Amino acid sequence: MAESETIKVPHLEAYLEHLEFQRRLSKNTVRNYRKAVLIFVEYLVSEGEWKGIFESYDKRIIRSFLIEQQRRVSRRTIHNYVSGLRNFYTYLRRKGITDLNPFANLILPKLERKLPEFLTEQQMVDLLEAPAKMFQAELISKFEAYRDNLIMELLYGGGLRISELCDLTHGSIDLTSGVARVIGKGQKERICPLGGVAMASLKAFVDAFDFDQSVEAPVVVNKKGQAMQARQVQLMLKKYLKFAGLPLTITPHKLRHSFATHMLNSGAELRAVQEMLGHTSLSTTQLLELGGILMTLFDRRVNLAHEVVGEVRKHFDELVFRTVIPRSVRLSEAPSYGQSIFEYDGTCAGAYAYRYFVEEFIDRFDLKNG
Repeated sequence: MAESETIKVPHLEAYLEHLEFQRRLSKNTVRNYRKAVLIFVEYLVSEGEWKGIFESYDKRIIRSFLIEQQRRVSRRTIHNYVSGLRNFYTYLRRKGITDLNPFANLILPKLERKLPEFLTEQQMVDLLEAPAKMFQAELISKFEAYRDNLIMELLYGGGLRISELCDLTHGSIDLTSGVARVIGKGQKERICPLGGVAMASLKAFVDAFDFDQSVEAPVVVNKKGQAMQARQVQLMLKKYLKFAGLPLTITPHKLRHSFATHMLNSGAELRAVQEMLGHTSLSTTQLLELGGILMTLFDRRVNLAHEVVGEVRKHFDELVFRTVIPRSVRLSEAPSYGQSIFEYDGTCAGAYAYRYFVEEFIDRFDLKNG
């Protein structure tokens, strides 16, 4: 990618800022979308097609680009490239920079859906015991044994993502209740129970080593007291997997899968596990309030549809928005083209209904001056 790095790619930095600060996507997603754009530019340069601007390149160029990538990367990576480029062109269209999105209607081979990989409970025990055993065998230092045990207990016992682990600070952990306030995907905050064993590992670590424990200080550190990076955690895990004779394909994220699987096998409710993993938002600092009910997929030709709307209005009264979104072929088609209904067919009945809803929503919550 060295050549494309030296080429000025218009609108890329503004696009990345849009992803990070407005859409609040994770750093990893932003990095992957950036890579997709640079890979595409690199290809255009190599083929003599790059004109210094982004335009709607014809299907021949797009197909050639994808064929070239098939020789280099996996099918999943190609899907990721197309997703990033489709998103980039959508951004350019909304800014009025280009008229068409050449990646919008691409049909790619379906990806094989793999079952989540996880460790059995006994395998997890073997992994968690590995740091102590390696220390006893004088293969690692006392510092590594204590810290690495803490890391794996937080990943498994707390179900943390690797990014959440690396960003964890002492101020985000409530030592009394044994919970941590973490920032997950999309900058969403959740309260995460860490478990008694993880809390005991944390206490043992901070008691044994004199590192900064101020509010902003990182929990997981290297020997210099600096926050560990994701790659360092990944390499650390590989070391213990190899020692314990476990599959080297296990990643820090798959410890989350193991955590969820073991919780469900122990009788935990699916909803509770979803919340603990951050798959839905969870906050103890904000009370949720139902702002309104929007009726959708309404078919005026069907008597039952009228009866359902009537019953909902009867029970929820003013909570129900006046606007009703009709059942519409155009509404159902738009997402498959990667477009909003306003882009796909802004003059259809569904688009007008959503415009009326937006106006009603703004009036209800007095957002005109907000």
